[in-house]
Amino acid sequence: MSLVTPKKGYKSVPWLFGKKIEIPDEWEVKSIKELGEIVTGNTPDTTNNEYYHSDFLWASPIDLQKEKYVKQTNVMVSKKGFSISRKIPKDSVLVVCIGSTIGKIGIASVEMSTNQQINSIICNENDSHFIYYQLLHNNYLIKNIANQSAIPILNKTEFGKLKLFIPTKITEQQKIATILSNVDNLIESTGMVITNSKKVKKGLMQKLLTQGIGHTKFKKVPWLFGKDIEIPEEWEVKKTDDIFDFLISGTNARSDLNDVGEIHYIHYGDIHTKWNNELNFDSEKTPRIDKEKVSRLPLLKEGDLIIADASEDVEGSGTSISLKNIKNKKIVAGLHTLVLRRKDETISFEFMKYLTSISYVKIQITSWVTGAKVFGLNKKSCKEIKVPLPPLSEQQKIATILSNIDSKIESQEQYKENLQKLKKSLMQKLLTGEVRV
Repeated sequence: MSLVTPKKGYKSVPWLFGKKIEIPDEWEVKSIKELGEIVTGNTPDTTNNEYYHSDFLWASPIDLQKEKYVKQTNVMVSKKGFSISRKIPKDSVLVVCIGSTIGKIGIASVEMSTNQQINSIICNENDSHFIYYQLLHNNYLIKNIANQSAIPILNKTEFGKLKLFIPTKITEQQKIATILSNVDNLIESTGMVITNSKKVKKGLMQKLLTQGIGHTKFKKVPWLFGKDIEIPEEWEVKKTDDIFDFLISGTNARSDLNDVGEIHYIHYGDIHTKWNNELNFDSEKTPRIDKEKVSRLPLLKEGDLIIADASEDVEGSGTSISLKNIKNKKIVAGLHTLVLRRKDETISFEFMKYLTSISYVKIQITSWVTGAKVFGLNKKSCKEIKVPLPPLSEQQKIATILSNIDSKIESQEQYKENLQKLKKSLMQKLLTGEVRV
């Protein structure tokens, strides 16, 4: 049996499952208990209101990994409650070790306490931010080692045995942590820009889709529940049944779909999770299905509006997409969708994709959905939806404004996604010593 010699500057060390792995000569394999003190949190008596107030952070699993630092918690404890809690100092590393969210990680932004589902590491001479990233990178180890019973658990003793690769020089730990923190800061700031852009879009949509552009004269029109609404004088109200033809859709389950079928298949679940108002076939992929399974369904056309008629929450009811850049593709709409095709040019393709975002339309949809755990909108109700409709030229202007914002948000989201990929790559290279700093 031949032995593989480690490359220059690296050494071979024992790792999991009897395997060996190469790390830099200046690095060590250390257990978590060697890196600092481990503190398991506790819960002050929940029946005693004197223990709970908005004085001190008290973390539970729900508070971790929203972002790197734990800056706020759903529940806070009073000075009295904090006095009987197991305190951890600022920059301690928090790890969920019990429950379905086992492996979630965060860093204490201030002195605080946690519940018993969280083990915290109060680092000694090691950099807590480096330990945070190393645990984040090796998150799978926590989940694999945890007792896989009905409730996954990794007790304090077993958690302390978990091993990590650690540079012996704290300066190298700090350099690695700084690089990754800088990328994290960019991801966080980009996320804030996206959130703000979406708020701007929401405000503009509310104004443009109900008041239009530059109108000074408005009229009252009958609406729901005997009430009136005001719309610009040049606008009219039409029912969806007057604007659209309603086509049939499929009933195929996910199990019928594949990656190679001749027909593109639009599943209602993807409308909720993948696409924002529009499905652009130049840049997006869809599941496929074999032709014989959907032979009775009409093929979709450019601009068709597809509404998801089922949702797990009322707010998601009526989520829709319009189709763009279909070209020669063969496409059908599937289970739990309503297919609307415009009858004439009363409504523009560009404006259609914002139809179910009009607040007056959304109110009707949420009023008419039925169900308990899953909320559904039937075709009959959908045909009765009243739409406040601007003249065609104004529709196009409104759609252009909103499309420009959509493009900006899409660009920001792509930038954030690229940063996340960069972070993943850097973690793999820096936290294993493959690249030295």
